[in-house]
Amino acid sequence: MKLKKNKFSAVIFAAVCVFCVIFTSCSSDPPDTAMPNVPYGDVTAAKGEALKIDTGEALKNGYRPFNVNIADNGFTFEYSSLDENYIITASRGPEGANVWFTVENKDFSALTIGFAAPEGFTLNTADRTSIKLLKSPTNDRSSPDIIEVIFSDTDDKKAALFYAVSDGQLRELTIYRYSTFGLEPMDYAEEITLIPTENFKFLVPAHIDYHGGRAVTTLECYTFDPNTLTMTLAPEKTTVDNPLYFGWAAYETANEIYSYFADKTLPIDETADYITITSTVDDEVYRYFKVSDPRFSNLTEMRVFVGNYFSVELTDKMFAVSPQKYRDINGQLYTLKSTATKNPEIESARITDYLIEDGNIVYRTVQDISVPENNITQPIDGGDFIVIPVGTSSFSVAGYNYPYK
Repeated sequence: MKLKKNKFSAVIFAAVCVFCVIFTSCSSDPPDTAMPNVPYGDVTAAKGEALKIDTGEALKNGYRPFNVNIADNGFTFEYSSLDENYIITASRGPEGANVWFTVENKDFSALTIGFAAPEGFTLNTADRTSIKLLKSPTNDRSSPDIIEVIFSDTDDKKAALFYAVSDGQLRELTIYRYSTFGLEPMDYAEEITLIPTENFKFLVPAHIDYHGGRAVTTLECYTFDPNTLTMTLAPEKTTVDNPLYFGWAAYETANEIYSYFADKTLPIDETADYITITSTVDDEVYRYFKVSDPRFSNLTEMRVFVGNYFSVELTDKMFAVSPQKYRDINGQLYTLKSTATKNPEIESARITDYLIEDGNIVYRTVQDISVPENNITQPIDGGDFIVIPVGTSSFSVAGYNYPYK
């Protein structure tokens, strides 16, 4: 049968699409020459204000237009716009109240400019994940890179702002969200983990609810508009006629369900007495706790639920190898506390492309592996995620590898 491929399926990531940029030091000494009279205003730009980085006498002569004192070391990375590449160092301003960018063009001329942090937040450059570079998944220069800066407040709440170069100007992107009231402006993005799925589109972590014994997975994406310099968060359609996001919804759902057969424990009643059982296989004594999850009162109900999403073969394997060792005791579902943990080297897992074959949809996946010595992530093959559509919005998983083990 003829294969139908997504238009991005022929392109596999040649480099990491979302990565933490290399940590290095940056000079904080302004030039001894008197600063020229340049029209840049205050060191901290108003929200969305344009700042020239490749024109003007200051840049041509290698001057910085401000007497800046960079508070600490920064993150240095290569930045690609539609028509030129730059070397950019992002640093923390005084007391972290703003973020400063030192931009160097191909002629080795440099300029330092700044933007305000969200009110109540500061930039912590000791955290290597506080500066990220978001790239087009096709790596074809059809979209400029986006700089994501993640700020923290005193309660460690996160806030993200985005920046991009357009027409030789570095700008802060304006952020919007679609809601029941229409398009609403946002002071910052609360979602700090963005995964590129298509050109100009970035997926945020899925939201999974359970209604009537079924998983309901909601997906949202930020869409970057290079013409208006905006990032807009909106829901994505997850039915089978939108195969890429149908697959993402299935993948996120499968990962959530499988995690309870790998590194999570279902809700349990720790106030009740546990039951000890000695294994006939290894003579170990195990403590079983009663599951308090309202979805499952016994093992049969749990198997039916899992079987709604995974093939019979995969369902049987999941229960056989599960470290939680689910079982019925006195007609009720019990479990062991999982002592397994996610692999800390795996930062994310994502779908890169798909093909449709004989009614099945085969999604190619990669895992982003942390490389601490280089402060980057490296993608490796995550295997095929094979889905059989059931109706317009349901599915059965026929091929799967849990990506976080």
